[in-house]
Amino acid sequence: VFMSRIRFSVSVVFGFVFSFVASHISAQQISPPEVEWINILNPSVANQLRSIVQTPDGGYITAGLVLIKDPEGISINLIPAATLIKLSGFGDTEWTQTYLIEKMSKGYSNCLASDGGYILLGSANNNKPESCCRDLFILKTDSRGIPVWHNILIYNGFLEYIGGPSIIQLRNSDYVIAANNVNSLYSSFLMRITTNGDLIWKTTIGGLHGAAYSVMQTADNGLISVGRYWDEGDNGYITKVNLDGDIEWQNFKPLDACDNLLCSVAQTSDANFIVTGGNWTYSDKSMFVSKLDTHGDLLWITKLQNIDPPYRLYSGGFSVIESKDHNYVASGKVAIKDDSITGYTRTIAYIAKLDQLGNVLWDIPQYYWGVVYTAQAGNIYSLKQTVDGGLIAVGYTVTQIDGNYRGVGVIIKFRPEGLPKPPAQVSAQLRTEQSIGLDWIADNGDGGGAQVANDITYVLEKKTGSSVWQKIGETAVNVYKWIDTPVQPNEDITFRISAKNANGTSATIQSNTIRTPDSRWQLKIYDPDQDRWVDCPKDKAFNPDWGTAVIVHGWQLPGSSSPITGWVKQMAKAINSRLNTIDKESNIITWEWISEATSLLPQTAAVKVDDETQ
Repeated sequence: VFMSRIRFSVSVVFGFVFSFVASHISAQQISPPEVEWINILNPSVANQLRSIVQTPDGGYITAGLVLIKDPEGISINLIPAATLIKLSGFGDTEWTQTYLIEKMSKGYSNCLASDGGYILLGSANNNKPESCCRDLFILKTDSRGIPVWHNILIYNGFLEYIGGPSIIQLRNSDYVIAANNVNSLYSSFLMRITTNGDLIWKTTIGGLHGAAYSVMQTADNGLISVGRYWDEGDNGYITKVNLDGDIEWQNFKPLDACDNLLCSVAQTSDANFIVTGGNWTYSDKSMFVSKLDTHGDLLWITKLQNIDPPYRLYSGGFSVIESKDHNYVASGKVAIKDDSITGYTRTIAYIAKLDQLGNVLWDIPQYYWGVVYTAQAGNIYSLKQTVDGGLIAVGYTVTQIDGNYRGVGVIIKFRPEGLPKPPAQVSAQLRTEQSIGLDWIADNGDGGGAQVANDITYVLEKKTGSSVWQKIGETAVNVYKWIDTPVQPNEDITFRISAKNANGTSATIQSNTIRTPDSRWQLKIYDPDQDRWVDCPKDKAFNPDWGTAVIVHGWQLPGSSSPITGWVKQMAKAINSRLNTIDKESNIITWEWISEATSLLPQTAAVKVDDETQ
């Protein structure tokens, strides 16, 4: 479905770096994963990110909103526009598109389209003074974020709550949306639509008054959704629906307590469900993670970072996944007291990992994301596991620019857990004209020290000049040196090394650059009268009286017409005549003759260099 009032534009995203501070709330905690890279959107423009998906090329597509100038010039203030941002696998911004559907649009959730494009779910407001509600739209783009079609799913009926709405693509390529509609008594619903945006079915779930925040497809090709309803206080619910939109079961108040909501759900490998959300009571505004059985009944619940004394600030989980090691990772925001201001409390972004029994393995609260003294200081809305076993997270922080506080979107990539550290030091040295030696020290957590046997191999890559990196080999377990040979003359050669174990490969560390010499063939003859090696005369015919063998070193033999090549062949014949056993004329070129030839030399003349006799 095409509509005329859609506008988009291209903009640039800038980034800077912040750091995480880990807290320790459990004796069983392990170290949290390391940050691989961070992209923080342009802090001079207010923006926020709500959803992220990894793309087939190893990059990412994220959705949210950004404030822009009114393209019609009606408003002197900045207005919100929905946005899609494409990132590379290294966190670099490849492109940014902004969209205005009607006017004042926001992006909430996104997913991949089967044709290589993208789907964006968002809301729009055309300055309707009679209502606080918004239109809910779906937008289809191509692989560059250029709009293909869009459809208004709900007119003047969507109301933004704490979480949701969300969209997923089914395994057969249709889409399912979880949202709410205030035109139907504040009902929460699931909606299935075709790849062209046409409605297949719409099912009301979660009671008469509520909002659906999250939906996912289950292993048995059904749908599971969670949200919030108000029929009996303020409670969370979980609903199972088949692909035809029929409700199979619903569980209201699965946590056996009032005043909570469920924002995200994932099916676990044991066919149960893991959920996250927040308590809504004045006395306990905590983020929690809960495991529910196959019909939504409580198995366990873990509360995270609830403050004491409580303040009227929402703490809650917004995203939860099962990790590849069958544990659980949840993200959201938690309330903390700000010691810099007496009696002041604010919320911060928060990520935690729990084991299968609900014990906290590690957590990452972000205390300062710039200069922040506001009640709302950060949130991680969406968290996914990446194909390399790491994590990707998006959300926002609040920072101060020119005395004003602005929300700033953030994307954070975490390395996979259990990876070895890259070497602490690496050194490259020219050993001979044809070989470079590499030595490094393993990093055992203290920045380098004694080598420790830990089943780690090292992957070596090489780059010549401005060429691309190429893998040249991998060591055996716990080997800390490498010889690269042969290398070519007159080249700038750089190496980088990464550590590898069963969990994956670390980041790389780069060596110093080696400039290989401008080498030429050199012929040396042992002069018994002088008892030393002398240069071969180049202007005289070969004379066997000059010596019994030749030391040859360099890069390659010159052409057959070269006098130097002739010298080598004549010397080979001289050696061959003395050995009188093997034809060495060709073998001298590959140095295979050395072991026999040195037996003809005085003992002091045999030179051992770098495990090769030359």
